[in-house]
Amino acid sequence: MVKKSSDVDLINSDSDSHESSENRRNRFKESEELLAAQMWPRYKKIIDENKGSNLVELCRESDFSYKTLTNQISDNRMPKVAMLIEMAKNANTSIDYLLFGDDTSAYDKDEIEVLRLLRTNSSFREIVFSLKSLSPNAIRSLNQLLNVLYEDIPRIAKSDKHDK
Repeated sequence: MVKKSSDVDLINSDSDSHESSENRRNRFKESEELLAAQMWPRYKKIIDENKGSNLVELCRESDFSYKTLTNQISDNRMPKVAMLIEMAKNANTSIDYLLFGDDTSAYDKDEIEVLRLLRTNSSFREIVFSLKSLSPNAIRSLNQLLNVLYEDIPRIAKSDKHDK
């Protein structure tokens, strides 16, 4: 049986569509990161204008949906977490304040070390080790973010402190 040109076209188009979906995914990821970088001035302005607002309110004011941000955090996409950390740092506020509207603690050396580890995609073990040396206040201030990222870290750090 001789293949018709339409059959060959269908086979070729299937392989092209797979390749193009991979390219589309990469382009989307790159454009999302670029958009996040371009959005920083707008985020800073929104944060400054809406002191005390939580993530839901921040999303309402920005172009990113709550679902998008929470999905990206819960999927452990570190660039998005790093973006949120940078937003908090550049706005001179804590992550708690940025995400939850509760600014009970300022950055201290312990928090900065953990944030550095998160930004550099450090291993789970390194982050747990760093958390073990944190003060209870620093653990509390990072608890919400870390619960989203690594569910067991605050529990491990807390239980190790009580064991001493």
